[in-house]
Amino acid sequence: MVDGDPDDASDDESVASTSDALTSAQKTNARNDIITHGARHLRAPYEFGASPSSTRTFDCSSFVKHLLASEAGVTLPRTAKQQSQRGRPVSLSNLRKGDVVFFKSTNRPVDVDHVGIYAGNDRILHTYRVGVGVTYSSFAANSYWRKHAVHARDFIGR
Repeated sequence: MVDGDPDDASDDESVASTSDALTSAQKTNARNDIITHGARHLRAPYEFGASPSSTRTFDCSSFVKHLLASEAGVTLPRTAKQQSQRGRPVSLSNLRKGDVVFFKSTNRPVDVDHVGIYAGNDRILHTYRVGVGVTYSSFAANSYWRKHAVHARDFIGR
């Protein structure tokens, strides 16, 4: 498991040891389960700062935190920025279902301000705005979200 303490340097090693213990089939199942579980929350309302323990409303990072904990046993920190510093780096051109993608979607002076999960077929599963809630968005070349992607992380293992 990944420890939620943002100052704990052993997090990446923890991800490696957990994911290395899984078989290829278990990794594929976990990736599919993350997307299937996330799809059950489609249209769940967006709430900035939503409680990480809530499954009624989500913000982007609480949604990702919930899915990875429930389907892969991975404990992530609370914010997108903290989450972006965990896991194994993955090329945006080599994404697999269940990889976590980080974005800079505003002009705020931050490195990362949004997070979603790659759902396959050039789509991401995420939540980002009141009135939209949990949704799929295009991640195809030249799409808004692809243009604003900063990097991606793997928490399951290849």
